[in-house]
Amino acid sequence: MENNNKELRQRVCSFSKAIDVDLDYQENLEPYNDEMLKILRSSVTNTVLNSDYNNGILTVHGKSKIQITYFNCNDKGLSTVDFDEDFEKCVNIDCDSDNPHFDICVRNKYNNARIINPTRVDIHNSFVIIIKAYCEKSCPIIVPADDLLLKQQRVNNISYISSAYIKNEFEDEALIPADSGSVNRVINVFSNATEEETKIVDNKMLVKSRVSLSILYLTDDNSVMRIEKTVNVNSILDIQGIKDEDISFTDITVSSIYIKPKADKNNEYRSLDILGELNISSRVYRNEELIIPVDAYSIDNDIEAAFSSVELNTDFSQVNETVTEKISINAEKTNITEVLDVTASVSFDNGIEVTAFIADENGNINLLTSRIKTELSNYDELSVNILSSDYIIVSDKELEVRVNLSYKALKFNKSSIKAISEIKNNGAIAKESPALTVYFADSGEELWSIAKQFRTSVELIKKENELSKEIIDSKRIIIIPGM
Repeated sequence: MENNNKELRQRVCSFSKAIDVDLDYQENLEPYNDEMLKILRSSVTNTVLNSDYNNGILTVHGKSKIQITYFNCNDKGLSTVDFDEDFEKCVNIDCDSDNPHFDICVRNKYNNARIINPTRVDIHNSFVIIIKAYCEKSCPIIVPADDLLLKQQRVNNISYISSAYIKNEFEDEALIPADSGSVNRVINVFSNATEEETKIVDNKMLVKSRVSLSILYLTDDNSVMRIEKTVNVNSILDIQGIKDEDISFTDITVSSIYIKPKADKNNEYRSLDILGELNISSRVYRNEELIIPVDAYSIDNDIEAAFSSVELNTDFSQVNETVTEKISINAEKTNITEVLDVTASVSFDNGIEVTAFIADENGNINLLTSRIKTELSNYDELSVNILSSDYIIVSDKELEVRVNLSYKALKFNKSSIKAISEIKNNGAIAKESPALTVYFADSGEELWSIAKQFRTSVELIKKENELSKEIIDSKRIIIIPGM
C-alpha cells in the first residue's frame, strides 16, 4: 500500500528559563555634574541589544540605563545624572536543534544606589532574563486514500509562529506653561509606553504606541514644576510568516529618555527637547484547526499503523480585559502636604508598582513607593499596558493611587497526540464481509469501532440505520451493511 503523507510543521518550545542577574557598578560624576549630598531616587532600565548562538551557548548582549535623582551639595536642590552600562550573559541551551529560534526579554527587578563620596556612587542592579528557545518540529501524517479509512481527530491548536525585537527612536518638544518660570534644570522624568493599536499584514506588523511623559523641573526661582507630554510613535516589525488573523503580544519599554532645556530667541528656557528610544518586543501566535489521523483500517487489506507523537497547545483561552487596581502608599516617616508627581509601572512578576514624589510640611521632597501582586502571572503569554493613573490624598500619611490597565493574555494546555505517520500493508484479506449483519450495540459505543470490526464504513452504517451521531446513545440493534 502506497503511503500518502503530508508534513505537519510547527515551532515547539524546547527550552524555557528565567535567569536572575545581579550586577554592581561604581560610577564617577563628570566635572560639570553637581556633587552628591543625598540620593532621592535611582532608576535602572535594562534592555536586550542583540544575541548570538554558537555551540549550544547563547550570549545575550544588553544595556543598562541608569538615572539618579539626588540632592546636590551646591544648593541642596535636586539634580539628575545618567549613566550607561553594557552587560553580557552566557547561557547553556539544552534543546534538540542546531538552529533554534530565540525569544528573549528582560524584566527589571530592583535597584539601589549609595554614595561613596560626593563624586562617586555605587549602584546595584537586579533583573531577570527570560529565554525561550523554539525548535522546528516536523511530523509526517497519513492523508485519506481510496483504499484506506481514517479516523481523524479535529484539534484546535494555538501555535507559536515567530517573534521580533526592534528599537525605535523618537523626538519631540514640550512647551512649559506661560505662568511658569524659565527652566533651570530637569530633576525627574517618569515615562510610560502604551500599545495603542497593532495591525498585522503578511510578514509585517505595525505597532502604534503612545509615550506618556511626566517631567519635573526646577525653575529659575527654585520652584518645582511639572509638565506632561504625549508622543505618538509608529513602528514596523518585519516578522516572516505572520498573517493578518494571527494573535500578537507586544511589550513596549522606554529604554532611554533625555530631556534638555531649550533656549528661545530671548535666550530664555521656555521649552524642553525630548529624545528617547523605545524597545518593542512582539510574539505572534496562530489559532488553527488541525486534522490528526489517529486510527485506520482497510476494507481489503490487513494493515499495520506506525505512530508519531505530535506536541500541541490545546484547550486555549484568550482574555482581553481592562481593570482598575487600587494601591495605597503610606508615608510612615513624614507627612504629605503636596503631591508633586505619581507614576505606575509593571514589575518583573507582573505586579503593579507605584512611585510618588511628595513634599512635606517643611517643603522637603520625599520619595514614596508601594507595590501589589496581581493574578496575571498565571498565563502562558501576557502583555500588559498601563492606560492611566490618578490619586487621592486619603490623609497626611496615605495616598491612594488608582491604576487603569489593560491586558491581553493566553492560556493553554500542552498535550501530546499519537498521529499515524505510516501504514504497512501485510497483505490482502481472503475473508469477505457479509452483505448485512445484525449487531447488538451498547450505549456509548463508537460507530468507528463497529465499522472497523466489520470492515465497512461509518457513513454506510449511519445511512442504513438513519443515525446522525457518531456514538450510540442507547442500547439498540443496528444493521451493518457490507462493502
